[in-house]
Amino acid sequence: MSLLFNGVNQYGQFQHNSMAVTDGAVAIWYQYQAGPNELHYLMSTGNLSNTAVNLWYSSGGANAGTISLHRGNTFANKLNMPDDFKNGTTPYLIIWERNANNNYLWYCKAGGSAVRVYCGGYTSLSGTASWNLMRRADGNSDRYASGVMQQFFKISTTTVTPLTNQQVEDLANGVVLPQNLTNADIVFLFNEGSGSSTIDAIQNQVMTLHGNPQWQGGTPVQAPLGQVTIGNIATTSNSAEVSFSYSHSDQTGFEYRLNGGAAQAASNPIALSGLAANASYNIEVRAVNGAGPGSWSAAAAFSTDPVSSVATFSSLPLRDNTGQLLANQALEYVALYHPDSGALVARVSGLSTDSNGVFTVTSAQLSANNQYRADWKLANGASRMPLGTAL
Repeated sequence: MSLLFNGVNQYGQFQHNSMAVTDGAVAIWYQYQAGPNELHYLMSTGNLSNTAVNLWYSSGGANAGTISLHRGNTFANKLNMPDDFKNGTTPYLIIWERNANNNYLWYCKAGGSAVRVYCGGYTSLSGTASWNLMRRADGNSDRYASGVMQQFFKISTTTVTPLTNQQVEDLANGVVLPQNLTNADIVFLFNEGSGSSTIDAIQNQVMTLHGNPQWQGGTPVQAPLGQVTIGNIATTSNSAEVSFSYSHSDQTGFEYRLNGGAAQAASNPIALSGLAANASYNIEVRAVNGAGPGSWSAAAAFSTDPVSSVATFSSLPLRDNTGQLLANQALEYVALYHPDSGALVARVSGLSTDSNGVFTVTSAQLSANNQYRADWKLANGASRMPLGTAL
């Protein structure tokens, strides 16, 4: 399990002598949760001073997207966090390392490469046995603790100074586990408890939780953070197929709505049926998971096709210039023209007259109840008919 801190002045507080840092490091597995945050503590040993340890993550302002080692009123060199940390999709192992001369900050994700930044010389910075995790504690009510803590552990570097990229990557990638690492003194795994009690046992230690942070099983529970983008929309007169893409992988499914109506479950592409012909629609799509829905996409407009109108034109009985009925005769072509403008409307071939000398043209290019003039041609001649009506 993990601990989700998501509110004002939520933090965990405990003391244990084995967690005091002289030479060594402390590490947390942490996943940032997007929210109305600007600045909050990840780890703290006290108030702002030149000796207290304060690791801050800034999600806004001049230091946006960075983790800082803060001493007094000075922000030391910062870790510039990757986008998949800043958007809340990926947990990272974050380490503060101190030796007799220098301070460093590290980050590494599972399957990733370790990054270290120098954060100033050793100036009596005290990693005491008293720690606060995700503590707001700066007196500003608009600043939140907002994130998921999975574990917190100490690394003693008396035999390994300083830490190496390989050691940090092995920890992040699970090649070695903190509690089995020879230089890991103590590990607080957040895997106990089944609620938000103010005191809960964690690895046989007592930790006091302030502000009732929530226990979470497995990955942090939060609504999807990604953006849905609607792509191609193919239409017929009564259906549409809507393709879309999603920028994250934190969803368990998708929903759509038409013209602002009720949300309905969706797969990609979305198959819509039973639509009205020649009608306009707006569609929006969003990702969903166990915590609820994400944001709706921008609405995409589309229109269904008109219904194809098929009409049939039947001629009068055809006769030659002697009056002889032209029954069961093959026609080279039939051309139908608008009776007023004279414009060609349809031209077809491969027709024949029936036993009554009548030919029939059925086409979507014709309109019911409209009259047309017809030209037709046999192998031995052509004839013009008077007005006829398509049905």
